[in-house]
Amino acid sequence: IAPTDAPPPAPAALSSSEQRVVTLVLAGHARADGDAHARAIAARYGAVLERVTAETLVAAMVARGPAIDLAASAARLALALHAILPAAPIVVATGPGVVGGTLPVGEVIDRGAHLLGDRGAGIWLDDVSAALLAGRFDLVTDPRGARLVRARAPESAPRTCSGAMYDGVP
Repeated sequence: IAPTDAPPPAPAALSSSEQRVVTLVLAGHARADGDAHARAIAARYGAVLERVTAETLVAAMVARGPAIDLAASAARLALALHAILPAAPIVVATGPGVVGGTLPVGEVIDRGAHLLGDRGAGIWLDDVSAALLAGRFDLVTDPRGARLVRARAPESAPRTCSGAMYDGVP
């Protein structure tokens, strides 16, 4: 067998999309005349915001680091959107999504849309987002689910070491 100077063939890509951890912020009852302002707010948090129905906006954030940081950024975005859409139901949902187009598709968007249809004004969290945000944000839970109230001040957030509560005493 004679050696060749040709490089080995590049591995074939399975597809142009992939499954990743995503967090979505969905806002209902959103009027179209506020889209530009909402998109500018979403961009500040690294999200892409799209209108998906006449009354629904979806902002998508894809994990580039820990899921807890992704959920925290999405929570801050939800709080900022709530400031301009105070009467709107807003949902934060985290989970796997297929990323490839403008917005992820899959179970996480289905879950977020379901929650959005069942909730009134306020910022509502799916179970995954609530678990990720519990130590960094003030949450209220009632029979309808968990709601985001506000971010905690850094000094009031519990300190953790390897995920366990840490009081500073060895």
